[in-house]
Amino acid sequence: MNEANVFFEYWNDTGTISIVTDSSIPPFSITFDFHGPFRLGRPSDRPDFLFDLNGKIIVFEHFQFDSSKSNNKGSTLQKEMARMDKSFDLLPMKAKEQIQFRNVNSKRSLKDFERNLMKSLVEHSTKVEPYLQNTKHLVGDEKPLEMALFIQNKSLMEDVVYNGNKQELVTPFRLKTFIDFLCGHQDINHVFYGCEGNNGRKRLAYFFNSSQTISELRQQPYIDDSYDFFDAQIFEMRADIFISEK
Repeated sequence: MNEANVFFEYWNDTGTISIVTDSSIPPFSITFDFHGPFRLGRPSDRPDFLFDLNGKIIVFEHFQFDSSKSNNKGSTLQKEMARMDKSFDLLPMKAKEQIQFRNVNSKRSLKDFERNLMKSLVEHSTKVEPYLQNTKHLVGDEKPLEMALFIQNKSLMEDVVYNGNKQELVTPFRLKTFIDFLCGHQDINHVFYGCEGNNGRKRLAYFFNSSQTISELRQQPYIDDSYDFFDAQIFEMRADIFISEK
């Protein structure tokens, strides 16, 4: 996976980046034309990607999660999607020429959203210091380093809760556990959160991590078990077109 390209896809497709708090000022212009992101060569000890911007080096760590049940082998949704992909690839070509509708057998919940998010967050936060040290070794001391997380939600549908008749989109920035974690990790300067709407349009939100912005997050109500999580049967449509050579 080229993590920088994934980030670009969200950046380019989202149209307008959502700023999570009033004091969250992006480290670069929303209209910035990204040229020349560079990555370290050794995959065992590199940051996922870096940007040299406005006299600073922004070091990115990227991870994915979803709101499905998970076990010690990972996300049940991702395993189900891999199984369906394999099954589809084994179909005869004529069958592939037709549109295929299939049920995605994966349950989702707010608890799983939070559990999967925090598990990945804790695991990847251990890479912050090594990544910063590796980057410092690469670029030297001339430019300050700042750490950014790119969190990608791979759920197939929007994660939505209901509070009475009001519908709200679930994001990490409404979860107390996530906010508490950021409060205790000021070495993480920037957080980008990407997800996809039900219309397939990508969304990207930005948060600048500081005591002031954390305080602003805490002024809004947390999403917790008092909210009703919306879980619906997910259908996937697959199609392939085969053009024979004559």
